Amino acid sequence: MPLLITAIESQSVVFTCGKCGQTHRETIGTASPEVPRAIAPISLASPAIVTRPGSLESSATASNVVSLRSPSTEAIERAARASRGDPFEVPSGFCPKCVSKRSPSDASCPYCGLDFANYRPETVRPPEWLREPWRELLLTWSNETEHALMRNLATKSNGLPELGRAYRIRLADFPDDPFATRGRDELVRQAATAVNYKPAPDEERTAPWKYVLGFISLALALMASYYILKMAIDAKP
Repeated sequence: MPLLITAIESQSVVFTCGKCGQTHRETIGTASPEVPRAIAPISLASPAIVTRPGSLESSATASNVVSLRSPSTEAIERAARASRGDPFEVPSGFCPKCVSKRSPSDASCPYCGLDFANYRPETVRPPEWLREPWRELLLTWSNETEHALMRNLATKSNGLPELGRAYRIRLADFPDDPFATRGRDELVRQAATAVNYKPAPDEERTAPWKYVLGFISLALALMASYYILKMAIDAKP
């Protein structure tokens, strides 16, 4: 006859025989039940993480944060780095004069005609007005106002070609530089505007040579009047 559980006390269980009704008490151990431990949060940088093929691995010295670098950020960092060295040094693989892409087998530049064997660095040395201002501009590379001031300085110094070459050097170092691209395009636009410039009608009327021509015409008219008047006086009896 099976035993039936008739009572459960704090530290014992009471069993009762189903045939004779005799009871039996069984003591339960005093050990306290185990408290479930909290599961510690898993760190993304923990080396214990098991990776699967094609997943990002984690380690104690690596980060799972993927940094997305924009061309602007890259351009600013490269410009600042160039300011600490020679900002007018042309990268290898480019013509040292016009900064056009060159082939290692070329003996001369197919664009500007420079003979590489006879190249002299002093022939492309940047002018004094450009050296320090350009280095300062590299430190504020994303500031369009500073680029505009540099273009104004180049215009006053008749140095648009020299400034354009400096922008081409930045593009040779980093072709995706948005600030160098905009600076170069603005120079091209400014140069094209100067070449195609035609004075307005008001400007044509007020040109200096117009004043000179008017003065000469007035002088001739006065001289003609004088001789006509003199001849009329001499003709009187």
